[in-house]
Amino acid sequence: MTEQGLDYDQVIAEAENYVISGKDALTGEEITEPKMAAQLWIQGEETVTSFASIGNMMEMLPKLRAEGQAADVMFVHDRNNGWKLFAENSYYVNNGDGVSAFLLKEDANQYAASSGGQVTAFKELQATYAQQNAPTPVGAAK
Repeated sequence: MTEQGLDYDQVIAEAENYVISGKDALTGEEITEPKMAAQLWIQGEETVTSFASIGNMMEMLPKLRAEGQAADVMFVHDRNNGWKLFAENSYYVNNGDGVSAFLLKEDANQYAASSGGQVTAFKELQATYAQQNAPTPVGAAK
């Protein structure tokens, strides 16, 4: 890092204190709970796109596909400690009030038991949101 003129200790301190802020790319709402926020990196974009919730990011994914875009990488944050995690490698709890991410399955199981939620993997969560947001065929019961 010194070759790049960077102070290692300063870079680490700034990274440890980094908190997602700004507006949700889907809804425009302020990001007020960084541990519940999510981010994705859209192919060809120079910066990440932030969301106030994991659910909002999941709702954005089919819209990106419909526009011919794709996410290179997606990030979520561990509900317990705020660590940035790769979305595909995390465990999720959907308790009806929102979706929380966890690094460890044990932590997800504990939170699910205390909140009445279900533990799920990324692909299952993605399928659930895709199903919820699928258009209703004409003449189908709602």
